[in-house]
Amino acid sequence: MVDAFKSTKIPRLRGGGEDVDRLSNLPEPIIHHIFSFLGTIDVVRASAVSRKWRCFWLSIPYLNFNIHNIWSNPQEKCKIFDGVRNAEVLKLNMLLNVVFAKPDCFFSPLYNLKSLKLIVGPFDQTIQSTINLLNCSPNLEALAIYFDWLLNVVFAKPDCFFSPLYNLKSLKLIVGPFDQTIQSTINLLNCSPNLEALAIYFDWFKDGDLWKIPDKGIPCLTHHLKTVEILEFYGNENQLELVRFILKYGQVLQKMSITWGYSGVKYPIKISRQVKEFPRLSPTAALEFLEPFYE
Repeated sequence: MVDAFKSTKIPRLRGGGEDVDRLSNLPEPIIHHIFSFLGTIDVVRASAVSRKWRCFWLSIPYLNFNIHNIWSNPQEKCKIFDGVRNAEVLKLNMLLNVVFAKPDCFFSPLYNLKSLKLIVGPFDQTIQSTINLLNCSPNLEALAIYFDWLLNVVFAKPDCFFSPLYNLKSLKLIVGPFDQTIQSTINLLNCSPNLEALAIYFDWFKDGDLWKIPDKGIPCLTHHLKTVEILEFYGNENQLELVRFILKYGQVLQKMSITWGYSGVKYPIKISRQVKEFPRLSPTAALEFLEPFYE
C-alpha cells in the first residue's frame, strides 16, 4: 500500500520511444483557443514553463490587459505590449492611460487588431491615449466604449481623427445624459462611414438638457447601417429623439430592437405606439420591443 504512493510523478506519454509533449504538439490555433480562457498575465507566465512557449504568447490573438494584473513599471508595460502587434482582439481596463499616453510606445501600426474594448476612467491622459490607440489600428472592425465620459471628451470635436474608421462595422456605446453626448455620438458615427451594427446603452433615468440633433443624414445611416440595438430605454425625450433620428435617416435599416429599462417603464404601450409612428426612411425596417433580461 505504501509503495503505491511513493512516486507522485505523472508519467509522460511515449511515442516512438521518446517522450511526447502532447500539448505543445497541438496545432497552434488549438493552443490559442485553450489559452484564450486564461487571463493575459497567466498566458505570459505560462510562457516560462516551456522553451517552445517562451515567445508563444506574442502570437496570442486575444489579449485582455487590466491595470490590476500588470506590474507598475511603465517600461515593462511597453515590453508586454510588444505582443499586441499580433492581437486580433484587445480589451483594455485602465491600462490604456499608462501605456498609450505617448504615441511612440508602438513601433508599428496594429494591423491585425480587429476588435477593441475600452473600459477607462476620467484621467488626464485618456484623450490622447485613445486617439493614439485608434490611430494605430487602421483595420479595426469592432469598437466598444464602456464609459460615457470617454465618448464625450474624445469625440466632442469632429476633427479628433486624422482619418475615418473605414473598416469599422460594429460599434457599442454607453451613452450618458451630458450636453455634449449627442454631438460626440454623431461625430463618432460620421467617423464610421461603413458601420453596419450599432448598440447604444442609455446610462440614465431622467433627461438633462434637451439634445439638438442636426437635421441631416450621416453616411453610415444612408448606406450601411442595418441593425440598431437600444438598451435601457425609458422613453425619455432625448432617448426618443435619438430613435427618431435613426429611423428618419436609416435608409438601409433592417431592424431596430429596443429593450426596456430594468427599473420599469410607466407607459410602455403609449411609448411603443409613439415610436412606431415615427417616419421610417427604410420601408423594410422592423421594430421590436423587448423586456429586460434578468440574470
